[in-house]
Amino acid sequence: MDWTKTKKQIIIILLILNLALLGLYQKKQADLSPYQNSDQTISQLKIRLDQANIKLQTEIPSQQVKEKPLLVKYQEEKADQVNQNYFQGQGQVQITDNITKISKDQEEITIINNRRFLYENYAQGIDQGTNTEEKALKFLLDRGYDTTDMELIKVDNQGPTTTFEFAKIYKDKILETSYTRLSLEEGRVITMDRLWIQVIEEEGEKIQIEPAYKALFALLDQEDLKGDTIEKIQVCYYFNPEEQGLLADNTKAEQGRAIPAWRVEMKSGKTRVLDNF
Repeated sequence: MDWTKTKKQIIIILLILNLALLGLYQKKQADLSPYQNSDQTISQLKIRLDQANIKLQTEIPSQQVKEKPLLVKYQEEKADQVNQNYFQGQGQVQITDNITKISKDQEEITIINNRRFLYENYAQGIDQGTNTEEKALKFLLDRGYDTTDMELIKVDNQGPTTTFEFAKIYKDKILETSYTRLSLEEGRVITMDRLWIQVIEEEGEKIQIEPAYKALFALLDQEDLKGDTIEKIQVCYYFNPEEQGLLADNTKAEQGRAIPAWRVEMKSGKTRVLDNF
């Protein structure tokens, strides 16, 4: 056996192995680098927020975030099923281009592009008491909606009217931009506006988003947030065909990609989604 030749082969193999390990180490360090030595940047961010008159009343998340993007689409509303769920199939159906109207007595439903759902009740019913989240959810359950993927994110009181806004939840994260808003008066639902997202599948590879403390710098030049307070910062999924340049009208989107992002909730009820894609 030629030990000199074998020794050279072993040295070459070890060299290749070391280079591979070095490459993996450098990649890991590159992934982690935005999260290291961040104290000075966070201090600068807090000063800049204070100068912009934006208060901070929550912790800035420090964890590294890697999530799989989602393939999603807007949930379609079938006129026949909606008619059955709301009016036991007795509603009048009118279809014009991309708009479907279903009406019975003083209730009317408008469906735009089979996706955006609007409900109005003009009847003067019996006072059913207080406007509550439970009554809003019961309205949905009675009409065949699944409420297990919903989370109440906002309550808006305007005189006798209370509007409850629910967001779509996927694996404990809010999926923007998707909503179900119900307005109640005297304990009765008088309007509903719904544009709901359906998850088709998860993509194979995870993507990393920038640290929260870096993303928050994007708030500094937003004039309408001055005088407001940041109350919550959390990871969400974000799908907005208009902002992604797919369509000018969200309701026309067939399907698209929901990416991980930071969702910032303000004391005023305003929200911002911050992503780096």
